[in-house]
Amino acid sequence: MKALVLAIVLFTCQGSKPQVRIDHVVDAAMSGIVKGSVFSTSGAAAGVTVTMKVNGVELAAITDENGDFIIKQALPVGRYKIDLFYLSQTITREIDVLPDRATVLHVTGIKDGGGEI
Repeated sequence: MKALVLAIVLFTCQGSKPQVRIDHVVDAAMSGIVKGSVFSTSGAAAGVTVTMKVNGVELAAITDENGDFIIKQALPVGRYKIDLFYLSQTITREIDVLPDRATVLHVTGIKDGGGEI
């Protein structure tokens, strides 16, 4: 089954802070990858830098015009810190990379102005 949602974690924030949802989707072909989408208050957020460190090596991706990103490297199973940078804003979350699953991060409500979130 290609798109069976196994686990969902929903982070809700007070006020105008963004919401972050993390899904683990069964997909052996995408094992150990991290992908997702980022939306600002006005739509898809292109140009968001997404970084994470794996075994001392920093991996990065930048969202496209649809707000989508993918870190394609096969990641070892474990817990990682992931950072998103957009217009002087930073979102930091911990994610779990599971075997035979793609970790999918959905971020909505990033402000179009500056400031840490």
